[in-house]
Amino acid sequence: MAARACLLALLAGLAVAGPPPQEISDPRLVEISGIAPSHRHPGCHWVHNDSGNPAIVYLLAPDGTVAAEVQLDGVRNRDWEDIAVVPTATGADVCVGEIGDNKGRWSRVAIYRFPEPDLPEPGGRVRLRPQRYELRYEDGPRNAEALAVDPRSGAALIFTKRTDGITHVYRLAAPWDPGSVNLLTRMQTLRLDLAGPPGSITAADFHPDGTRLVLRNYMSAWEYRIDRPRPTTRPARLPGEQTAPQVQPLQLTGPPRQIHLPTERQGEAVAYTTDGSALLTISEKLPTYLYQLPLRSGD
Repeated sequence: MAARACLLALLAGLAVAGPPPQEISDPRLVEISGIAPSHRHPGCHWVHNDSGNPAIVYLLAPDGTVAAEVQLDGVRNRDWEDIAVVPTATGADVCVGEIGDNKGRWSRVAIYRFPEPDLPEPGGRVRLRPQRYELRYEDGPRNAEALAVDPRSGAALIFTKRTDGITHVYRLAAPWDPGSVNLLTRMQTLRLDLAGPPGSITAADFHPDGTRLVLRNYMSAWEYRIDRPRPTTRPARLPGEQTAPQVQPLQLTGPPRQIHLPTERQGEAVAYTTDGSALLTISEKLPTYLYQLPLRSGD
């Protein structure tokens, strides 16, 4: 009893005050590895399990129960690690990152993308065939667990998982091509203070307005500001030739702001809420809890 009281006091002292955590106990959610809020279904959240589980994305209702399953036909869950929801001209798309590669042996990884579907009967299942985008790192296989999709440009960022306090940031430029192998180019290297397995990056997300990005490991989170260079225009080479703005890749600028997270058994997921006012975190291992952590006013 005394130990529990000490733990509650410790959690109360962290800068993560918010609504009570929502318990998640559905036995289908055995290894939640990613979370993203639904744009189409307010108050609901998309989650998925880690490698070796069925190729299903689950929609969590506000009360923590499973509102729907989306079965992805024609694919398998080789090593799904993160998920993102990106706005489109007609709604929003769900992007599932099959980017895990613990042994560094896969020459290709992938993103599965599909529009947010209508809901079936409560607790029912939707079956669909997602668009597959095959990806290749420019410098060989990498293990990664963090995927974020830029709400402004549509580019995807993948962050490698290492134990030396470093993560390499790879960029997939938009538009993505479903008919060829898309190249992931190294954009940036970030150096965090915490090394060892606890320092390994496990999830990422863009703020809805595209001005910030959050990364997490098993213990904490870091929020980076985003610097977007102004587009430059290449001089015309021929008389009458049309020129187009040359868009430069964004950069994550620091030092990042550290955000203390609640103690979790194996925290592997993070996302902003749809209005950007709070962070969502959830852990693998049942029972787990969905936390909503308000960000400070003005953040």
